[in-house]
Amino acid sequence: MTGPGTPRSGSGTLGGIGLILLAGLCFVCMQAAAKAGTEAGYSPVQVAWARFSLHLVLVVVMVPGGAGQVLRTGRTGLQLFRSALLVLSTICSFAALARLPLAQMNVITFVAPLFVMAFAAIGLGEQVGWRRWAAAAAGLAGVVLVARPDGFVVSTGVLYALAMALFYALYQVVTRALAPTAPTLVGLFYAAFLGAVTCSIAVPFFWRTPDLSGWMLLALPALFGGLGHYLLIRACERAPASLLAPFMYCELLWSLSLGFMLFDHWPAPATFAGALIIIASGLYVWQGERQAAGSGRR
Repeated sequence: MTGPGTPRSGSGTLGGIGLILLAGLCFVCMQAAAKAGTEAGYSPVQVAWARFSLHLVLVVVMVPGGAGQVLRTGRTGLQLFRSALLVLSTICSFAALARLPLAQMNVITFVAPLFVMAFAAIGLGEQVGWRRWAAAAAGLAGVVLVARPDGFVVSTGVLYALAMALFYALYQVVTRALAPTAPTLVGLFYAAFLGAVTCSIAVPFFWRTPDLSGWMLLALPALFGGLGHYLLIRACERAPASLLAPFMYCELLWSLSLGFMLFDHWPAPATFAGALIIIASGLYVWQGERQAAGSGRR
């Protein structure tokens, strides 16, 4: 998460926490809607097409000055590369949701911060001690627990979820490199634009003509995703992203609740055990990043 936010008061910080919790709920609602869309027979590519196309319209309408305002960037190539990573991450996420329960997919993708740490160490030269590497290894062990609760066969859905986490981690690392040069809305526009264009090229090969209820179902991921990103930006305006990051793990609570209410899914005990390991590892890595930033080592 990136944002200019430095809290002006304790109430501002609490407001930021409340907004980040609502943003997490919106993102899980987006995933639930995408899962409902794939279970209704629509391809993940068609669901992603609707998500990015409507998101593009929302960004253009909401930004003062229109699209020209957010097209201005001195690093267009890197913006497009970052957008491609987000598009790939989204499609892999929707493909995983078509094959996995909502909570299990979310738990596996919680490994993304551990990937971010590894990529930042390799690509950005950030210093990472052996304790944080050990935490990352423990997190991967937690993924194994979640991915194989019924044996030693890794399903296609698990592979899609891991690919989603990998692409999203790379997206976050590139975002760190771009953060000083472009506002958040610029990145949102480029992601929506590239996603709409690439999915529009691919979607004729996966097209299924929706009825009215189908169009409404396809619109939900974009609406929840757009609202989630808006709340995320507002949260980062009220509180530092480093403070807000751990609260994103509350998405597990939302995914457990919605998965049970909407799809009658309740995770296996191994999923809960793996989730605890992954979240503990992620929190340890996050604490190490805060200490490193405070000491000026990053």
